[in-house]
Amino acid sequence: TKLHDEHHHKLNVDSFYPLRLVLSNDEFHDKVDLFSGTVMLNPIATQIQWLETLMLVSKDSLKELEHNRSELLQNQTKRPKH
Repeated sequence: TKLHDEHHHKLNVDSFYPLRLVLSNDEFHDKVDLFSGTVMLNPIATQIQWLETLMLVSKDSLKELEHNRSELLQNQTKRPKH
């Protein structure tokens, strides 16, 4: 909680919902995926590296995620059924 107390003011959002957290040893170029709705953190990264990744999430990125999901859903329902 000490880390949160020291750095929470650096975060751009109060909630990361509906993003999902994925812990993976793989290195990702885009740690925040606004199509799948995931934030990828490496479990062996430092707390500051995690903070840097979480700081990438903004209100605008959450809006973009919502837009992307809406577009994907619309495209999925437009597909012809066989």
